[in-house]
Amino acid sequence: MIVWVAMLLTVMGIQDDVVRWMASVRFNFANAHMTLLSLASSVLWVCVTLIVAMWAGVLLDDRLMRARSLDANLKVVLARVARALMILAAILVNLSIVGIDITVLGVFGGALGVGLGFGLQKIASNYVSGFIILLDRSLRLSDMINVAGSQGTVTQIRMRYTVVRGLDGIETRKAHH
Repeated sequence: MIVWVAMLLTVMGIQDDVVRWMASVRFNFANAHMTLLSLASSVLWVCVTLIVAMWAGVLLDDRLMRARSLDANLKVVLARVARALMILAAILVNLSIVGIDITVLGVFGGALGVGLGFGLQKIASNYVSGFIILLDRSLRLSDMINVAGSQGTVTQIRMRYTVVRGLDGIETRKAHH
């Protein structure tokens, strides 16, 4: 979309005028003085780095899933952790590109972490349980299990839940708590 708009402005011969106008529109955001051009370029860089991080995560995920020497559960854990780390790195890079001081986020992140810890305790418990299930290999894909009276085959192991296909062919999500 951005490429098409830039191409349209170039074809119409008004690209330089639009760039000059965007550079002349100034506003204050907190303590930062920004122009419309700097804001637009920041948003563009944020989008590009997040897309690259997600693309690299998918490539790494695909490569890990094709590795024959790793256990299937370990592949899932490594792929999820690697994807999360890439997105976190992209977010931190984006914050510095945009001009936000990362040290301020340390204090804010600590307070937010405490608040989320109390509020999302059940979800966090499911994530930890999911990692434990994947790492200790107590449950594997295609295992036959019996949960709360329903019997079936494990088809997916996610971080928060496990998908079980019952003997009747219906898939059900079971939380890890």
